[in-house]
Amino acid sequence: MKKILLLYTNTKWSGIGSHGTTLARELLNSGVNVIVGCPRESAVYENCALAGVPVYHLKLKNLMDFAALFRLIYIVYKEGIDIIVSNLGKEYWHVAFVSVLLRRKFVIVRHQANKLKYITNLLMTLCCDHVIAVSGAVKMALTDCGVSPGKVTVIYNGVDLSIFDRSKFNRADAKKSLSIKDGRVVIGTSGRLYEDKGGLVLFNSFIMLLKKFSNLHLLFIGEGPLREVIEREAASNAISDRVTITGFRADIPFLYSAIDIFVLPTSGLESFGLSLVEAMAMEIPVIASNIGGIPEIIADNHNGLLVIQNDPAALADAIYRLLENSSFSDIISKNGRLTVERHFSAQSFSDEFVRFLEGTQ
Repeated sequence: MKKILLLYTNTKWSGIGSHGTTLARELLNSGVNVIVGCPRESAVYENCALAGVPVYHLKLKNLMDFAALFRLIYIVYKEGIDIIVSNLGKEYWHVAFVSVLLRRKFVIVRHQANKLKYITNLLMTLCCDHVIAVSGAVKMALTDCGVSPGKVTVIYNGVDLSIFDRSKFNRADAKKSLSIKDGRVVIGTSGRLYEDKGGLVLFNSFIMLLKKFSNLHLLFIGEGPLREVIEREAASNAISDRVTITGFRADIPFLYSAIDIFVLPTSGLESFGLSLVEAMAMEIPVIASNIGGIPEIIADNHNGLLVIQNDPAALADAIYRLLENSSFSDIISKNGRLTVERHFSAQSFSDEFVRFLEGTQ
């Protein structure tokens, strides 16, 4: 088996970082010779080191970061790397240079479904050996920009079912840790608090639902510039005691166990929706915007509900359906767990990646 270098050069935690930690751990467990390059201060570095994955400190600031370039050359040469796997656009040019210089394979994992810039498209065409898309929606975005379909393979993200297992957590303890009052039904979401993630859409839906239900609580797991806006709106509506924002937390499965209904209210593009799969693994009924790669995960009214994006009323109606029909909600949650077991487990994610690596000559 070839020797693989996975790059994750962001310091902040994100879905891409979760992707990297899971993939590195599972590849190692599958017998793949894998090494990770990431900033020492990142959660990816800490998590991979704890899992026994060899990790090199590699922090890349921008295109002109020549220190990072020389560091990358050193790692690839010293470790005898065969395939360099890049996850972030800022890494592409450094990896392209090193792959040409040292004659190594260059693979990009594309996590975005947005249109490619001309220069990125050119790089993928001329320098990259293959692109892994995290969903069919991402592959379509790539091929629409001119990337050859034969150069793109879809490999879905996966989650560790032994970690995202609701039976391992106590819901009452989770709610107590968040100072959520007994008897409240928790509507939750997870991710960066940016406008394109739809936090305000969810908040406005919550305001509508409070007119019909007096026992609701809104939970945001994450951090970002929208936090101040949501806290200000909660105060102006006199519901600050019903809205909790956790900030960045590493104990995501424990926090998920406090949630009764999970919502992914994305307002912009959504390439996959890893937090959605995590919630489904935890047997939480889910609702998500009908965009990007989400319909590849959710079959409407079977393992979740799909809603039009940026429509608080439509989202409120979907939440209302689950609140009013507990048997339907239970079916959704059980089907969600089964979907993850069959299609989006960390094991299936790793197996697909190993098959891809075995076919890379």
